[in-house]
Amino acid sequence: MGVIRKANVALLDEASHRKQREEEAAAAVNASLEEERERARREGFESGLADCRELFLSELQGLAFEIESASNGLRDTVLQLVTQALRKIVGSPPPELVNSAVEAAVRELGHGERTAITVSKERHSAVQAAFAGRDDVVVQVDDWLSGDDMILSTPFGRHFVGLSQQIERVIEQIGGPARHGEAS
Repeated sequence: MGVIRKANVALLDEASHRKQREEEAAAAVNASLEEERERARREGFESGLADCRELFLSELQGLAFEIESASNGLRDTVLQLVTQALRKIVGSPPPELVNSAVEAAVRELGHGERTAITVSKERHSAVQAAFAGRDDVVVQVDDWLSGDDMILSTPFGRHFVGLSQQIERVIEQIGGPARHGEAS
């Protein structure tokens, strides 16, 4: 190894300091790049997570709507089946039962006033016979009424008291729509 001249020592010292400053600058740039990478990764993760949440909530709302629609459809189907079953189970009650129900309705709704009972052709003779000789009850026939459908007309209003109306009231009470004229 040879002798280093004094002029070269200063150059070597300067080169050594320059190298050290460049290494420090490179380390600072690398640290800055690493911080920037970490920030970008965090922002990307948060953005992706937000997008995922939004998509998840949208899908969840869609599923909730589908479940509600299916539930309502099922509820309507069950109510329709219950209505049909009630109509089949009750069918056409015997005249005594119908007359007893009409008598109770006349007492409750007529308030001792003259009451007109409008019935179907099928029930006219049985109801007419049950109220024969009574001045407070008039029995009429309506060709448009069917089966056990009846209308009580009092000074206080008209009341539909037939089987169909009673079934519809039951269905309305359990939360379903009344379905006029539904086939049994």
